[in-house]
This record gives sequence, structure tokens and C-alpha cells, in this order.
Amino acid sequence: IDGNGNRVAALCYGPKQVIAIIGMNKIKPTVDTAIARARSVAAPINVQRFAGTKTPCFITGMCTDCLSPQTICCQIVRIRFCKPANRIKIILVGENLGY
Repeated sequence: IDGNGNRVAALCYGPKQVIAIIGMNKIKPTVDTAIARARSVAAPINVQRFAGTKTPCFITGMCTDCLSPQTICCQIVRIRFCKPANRIKIILVGENLGY
């Protein structure tokens, strides 16, 4: 999930190889719970970096599934299949990383 798309763009198209280093706090049992975690936990923390943002999650610390002009949840990218094969590599780290 990203506001401008710059952090998720490489997953879709661009470099010949993508390496994602992911902490265990990002691993969830379903796609829906992973998206819910990103929006309800990570986004309200992440948006605090942007002073003056007027999104509900900036003000209250809770996601309201807003369509605010300043939303940081503009692009939600889900990879179903890696094409070309083996282009995306995932490294799981056995600890919590980031938010």
C-alpha cells in the first residue's frame, strides 16, 4: 500500500530483480488480514511522518477507509504470480521489522 506508488511500482514493472526483506510482523494468514493490518497499524504510524496531513488516520491514529485527497493508501498492489519467473525474491526475517 502506498500513497504515490513509488514504493510499490517496482513490484509491478521495472527492475530485472526485486528483493523484499520482510519482518514477521507483516505476515498474516490471509490477504484480507494483511491489508487490514497495513491500513490499521502501519498507515496511521507512517502518515505521522507527513506534518500537516489532514487524513483521519493522522488525526485520530485510526484508519477510516478514507478517500481524503491526502490519503496515503492510494495504490494497493497484490502480486498473484511472478512473471517473469523468479524476478521477485522474498527474504523473511524472524523478527519484527518496521511497522
